[in-house]
Amino acid sequence: YFGKDRIYAFYLQAVFNHSFNQSISTGLSVKYIHSKYVLPYQSIKGNLNTFAIDFGFNFDDQYNLSETSLLNTSLGLAISNFGPKVNYNDYDEAFLPTKLLLGLFINPDLYINENLRFNIELGYQAEKFLVPTEPLYDFEGNIISGYNSDVTAFTAIYQSFYDAPGGFEEEIDEIMHKFGSEFRLEIGSKSYIALRHGRIIEHESKGNRKYQTFGLGGGYKRLMLDFKIVGYSAFEELNVIWSLSAGYKFNFDF
Repeated sequence: YFGKDRIYAFYLQAVFNHSFNQSISTGLSVKYIHSKYVLPYQSIKGNLNTFAIDFGFNFDDQYNLSETSLLNTSLGLAISNFGPKVNYNDYDEAFLPTKLLLGLFINPDLYINENLRFNIELGYQAEKFLVPTEPLYDFEGNIISGYNSDVTAFTAIYQSFYDAPGGFEEEIDEIMHKFGSEFRLEIGSKSYIALRHGRIIEHESKGNRKYQTFGLGGGYKRLMLDFKIVGYSAFEELNVIWSLSAGYKFNFDF
């Protein structure tokens, strides 16, 4: 008996947000990260202490479609998990999973009559890792395509846009696409029904993760009921998760 593997990890985060006006806002967060693992069977221990920064920008706007209908829009840009390269003790250094995120949100809020409103939410997010892509080597270890990946975290940010061995086409393949939508019919001020859909698409050469979510929800007064299906690629039986949840909303006035 060699004991159990033990892995611990936690982080502390401080967040600062500022709105310049009703449309433009920005945010900054700093994270302290601590991680430790013990693998008794291999007599290996590791400790990690580092920090990471998130930075984001958001632009919101609202347009009048009619006297009673609105169009809300939001555009966001963020960099997450930017920090120095890390290593456990004397092992090889690795990059934090730094990402560039670009998001767009469109929300038409349509008035039908006194008792009905139709609300549509459409969202799209593009994600790209800001870390080097490994080059191609020959049998002697010389780079034949791509760029040296042993660079600093700062260099990796801009190098990650042109260092893929497959050129511009591979850089585009590195982008993960996320889509989300909700169609909600509000009946009076007490009830609603909603249809939801979400999708994640990743290129087959970069992980090939392809998820879809379908959801149906409803609410009456304070009671909410939601049903969803989460599937991977083609909805094979073992790759599908079904979920049913119920909720009740409380309001506390102080």
